[in-house]
Amino acid sequence: GRQRIEGTYFVAMAQYYLAEIPHRQFAALPLRYPEQQMSRDLDQKSQLFLLARDRFIKTVDYKDPQWATAAVYQVGHMYREFWDAWMAVPIPAELNATEAKEYVRQMNTEPQLRKLLEKALLFHERNQTMAESARVETYWSQRSAEEAEAVRQIMARQGKGDLIEPGISAPAAAVPNPDGA
Repeated sequence: GRQRIEGTYFVAMAQYYLAEIPHRQFAALPLRYPEQQMSRDLDQKSQLFLLARDRFIKTVDYKDPQWATAAVYQVGHMYREFWDAWMAVPIPAELNATEAKEYVRQMNTEPQLRKLLEKALLFHERNQTMAESARVETYWSQRSAEEAEAVRQIMARQGKGDLIEPGISAPAAAVPNPDGA
């Protein structure tokens, strides 16, 4: 026979951990030169990103505040991780000083990279709003507040013309699960 699960807590938890599988694969995959390799890496990383994002969003459908805020945090964090992956790619060695300076400027003003930061900020802000609406404060909604501030600082820094040099920027810290997983 089949047993009916009364609550959605464990179903939401299972869905969250199904999302963590491609998320961890996404996070572990670097973007590398030469350009053909980077194109393959980008395609694979994008597919893993979309799979993880969709699974995390499905977690929210179960309406468990703990797992919903964890999932929305992870989506915001993945956008930041994608930006970090781009910024971790070193400046191509074959560029001269002038070209390298222009490369740094372009990386800091590239609209698609800016969009990654904007989406990260959007999801972290939504997570805070979702937690406030549910009248709960979770570990994940608190982390979203911290991460949103960190993203705002990066965007402000770039807005002031204080450019971040690719290959040198520190990635967003990986966040341990409070339940030990």
